[in-house]
Amino acid sequence: MARTRNLTFSADRPVEPGRYRRDGFAPPFTIDAPSGWFAVQDVPGFFDLERDVGAPDVIAVQFARPIDLRSAATATATIRARTGLIAGEPTAIEVDGLAAIRIVVDSADPDLAAGRFVPVLEIALGPISIASGRRLELRLVDTEAGLLAVLLGGSVARWDSASSAAAPILNSIRFG
Repeated sequence: MARTRNLTFSADRPVEPGRYRRDGFAPPFTIDAPSGWFAVQDVPGFFDLERDVGAPDVIAVQFARPIDLRSAATATATIRARTGLIAGEPTAIEVDGLAAIRIVVDSADPDLAAGRFVPVLEIALGPISIASGRRLELRLVDTEAGLLAVLLGGSVARWDSASSAAAPILNSIRFG
């Protein structure tokens, strides 16, 4: 079996392909990182991997512990009620055998150049927001350690390529 490494963060050096964990993050889980991804941000209750770092079409896979939402159902209802967002219908899914809800949200402002940001959910250091012209797919997982939000962010114009690029990470989440 391949070795699982601790994820280290750098916007200058890509992550080597392989299996990773983020020590100290609850709930504990591992992911597979394919080539071309950077582990860019790491703050309490949040970390992310990015592809095409710094470009308008950056793709981000983010892992967050919301502080104001206690369950996937509550989070879904709260997100759907926010102004400035267009929220799709929630879908029941599983993430490594745990019940989850998948929901896709767009900014109500489609103009990427507008630079407007709408809060989607709160983490310890402030809101995770969606920018104009961007889309978020949220996988909201009820875990023993509390709600885990797994987000895929990308531009609406290049959504299909963002989804394809992120699929190996999203499909590799294993708890424990």
